[in-house]
Amino acid sequence: YRNAEQFWNQFNKPWLEKLVANKADIIVLSDKNDDLLKYTWKTDINTGKPIFNLDPITNQKIKTGFCREIEYMESKVQQGLYKWDGANGVYTYIGN
Repeated sequence: YRNAEQFWNQFNKPWLEKLVANKADIIVLSDKNDDLLKYTWKTDINTGKPIFNLDPITNQKIKTGFCREIEYMESKVQQGLYKWDGANGVYTYIGN
């Protein structure tokens, strides 16, 4: 792939859209609340601790594909199409 934006638009998002269109339940194998998985980061050379990469223009944390997938699915929860089952790590389809 050329860049993260292109990969999201050509692969990740269409894949999720197809799953949603098929009313599939979606299993999340990673902790969807873990910021170290949701944003790109680097190690602070002074402390050795992780720090988030910031977009030089917006000064916002740079999202990973995983973050974008979670945000997409959370939008489906807000729309009433899915519910989050945290005990089992599954977005379950509940729409019509």
